[in-house]
Amino acid sequence: MKNEIVISTSPGRSEWVKHCLESINVPCLVVSGYGYELGKIKWVYENTNIDKFIFLQDSVVIRNNELLMSLFDTDGSACLMCDPSHMGSYLGLYERKILDRIDIPTISKKSESIRNEMT
Repeated sequence: MKNEIVISTSPGRSEWVKHCLESINVPCLVVSGYGYELGKIKWVYENTNIDKFIFLQDSVVIRNNELLMSLFDTDGSACLMCDPSHMGSYLGLYERKILDRIDIPTISKKSESIRNEMT
């Protein structure tokens, strides 16, 4: 099983990515561009063979790497933030076998990203 930590960013946010990467003690996949969060999740799904991935925003700083890595031992998906709803800010553990069963929408506006985050 292939596991990975994915960091979502956008052009011009290199300082944010730097701090996020410095806080994690394992290699990570940084995805920039490709629309908002769902565009990055969709890119990972369509362009890699990763079975499980932890999706983080570039603004996240990890304080406990052991706790972060323990997510990969979880059966099923795992939510990292419940605000404004489950998987808030799209932070969480995603599984390919679940993504296989859903249609990941293409998002073109931030308002669509926020609406999908809440639903």
